[in-house]
Amino acid sequence: MKLSTGAVAAISGINQGTLETWVVKGIARPTVRGKGHGTATYFDLMGTLALTYGNAIRTIGIGSPLIEEIIAYLSGTTEEELLGHFASGETTPYPTPFGIVWLNPKDMPPQQHVVDGWVDDAMNLEKCLAHVKAEATRLAGAFKRGPKPRKLQLKVK
Repeated sequence: MKLSTGAVAAISGINQGTLETWVVKGIARPTVRGKGHGTATYFDLMGTLALTYGNAIRTIGIGSPLIEEIIAYLSGTTEEELLGHFASGETTPYPTPFGIVWLNPKDMPPQQHVVDGWVDDAMNLEKCLAHVKAEATRLAGAFKRGPKPRKLQLKVK
């Protein structure tokens, strides 16, 4: 499945200009990069997921270097790897200065969620993957007809 820059911007909630800047800077890694005016740039499912999740954690205050790390990590992983983590209850890859740590939100004490600015929906990659897949599937045949993709809705606790 390949998604255009416009579709990825709409699904992820990232401004299209920001997304294009991220492509130039190497933060976003499209599967097909347009070569000049009039040629399209496309992303695959995992690239779209990486950008959507990166933007979600950006909205809760995670800083740029860690966002870039999580985008790079998720862009290089497979859906099967993610499903393995999800099966273990690990739904939250969290970027740290020491690398990616997978967390099971059920193991976190409730006050930890508040103290660290934790936001369950924004940090839940499993929900993010479901959103990206649903929107990508919906857009696959319909994007040319003009339906507006639904942006990931986050519940802040």
